[in-house]
Amino acid sequence: MSNVAVETPTYEVKGLKASSYEFFFAMALEKFGIEYLFQVWYWGGRTVRGGQVLDFLIFRPFERPVQIYGEFWHKGQMASEDKLKLALLEQFFQQEVLTLWGPDVGTYEDALKTLRNKIL
Repeated sequence: MSNVAVETPTYEVKGLKASSYEFFFAMALEKFGIEYLFQVWYWGGRTVRGGQVLDFLIFRPFERPVQIYGEFWHKGQMASEDKLKLALLEQFFQQEVLTLWGPDVGTYEDALKTLRNKIL
């Protein structure tokens, strides 16, 4: 048996820890020169019950909220709390939150394709 440690890759976006999905999406945004904010806290973020963190707020040319869910959420139905959070964000922004799933941004190429199809 080998004692070699396997390192899992770490991802960062604008100096903040990110999932691979968030990282690939951010890189695609940057390739197309789209300005964005990452991990935007609303109503207390993670420190207050009911608060939330929006994955991305993009500017094309106006604000557009984007939330990315990984495979964990993709395998089952979205929890009612998550649906409520999306509804609150949609009310706040007066528009639908663009919801992306793991396969939409699973690789850099996937993220580029999704960006072309859903945002550009």
